[in-house]
Amino acid sequence: IEPSPRALKCLRKNTNGYDNIQIIPCGVWNQSEDLELRFGVSPADDSLIEPDDGGNGELKTVQVHSIDEIATMEGLDEIDYVKIEAEGVELEALQGIREVDVKKIAVSGNEERFGESSYNESAEILRKRNYMVEIDDDHPYKMVYAHKNENTNN
Repeated sequence: IEPSPRALKCLRKNTNGYDNIQIIPCGVWNQSEDLELRFGVSPADDSLIEPDDGGNGELKTVQVHSIDEIATMEGLDEIDYVKIEAEGVELEALQGIREVDVKKIAVSGNEERFGESSYNESAEILRKRNYMVEIDDDHPYKMVYAHKNENTNN
């Protein structure tokens, strides 16, 4: 899933020839709507919030959807693994997982959210949803790893 037309170009080039990869050109958020994508100085920093590199001033309207809505569009009742590295909007992406059964999740929590880390908030959202959570705050991206607690029906 990639909302940035600049990064999408690179993604398509890097995945050319793989028939087991489907690219979905949209952003991830907590609901469906059109939002402004702010271009970073580097395409890797394009974001739905202020880019952490200050940005280059360019904007582009993009469609965003929740992970639940994307799963529905793709006909998925469950997802084995979701990795979220969303240039500062990881919390909104997590908020968009309400109905689809996601077994394992990895979330970046580096300082891309208005210069602040969000890994503690991500971990709390996941714990409240009965995930077993590990935080790797030694990782450069302050990763949160979570998996469903098998001892419950959630």
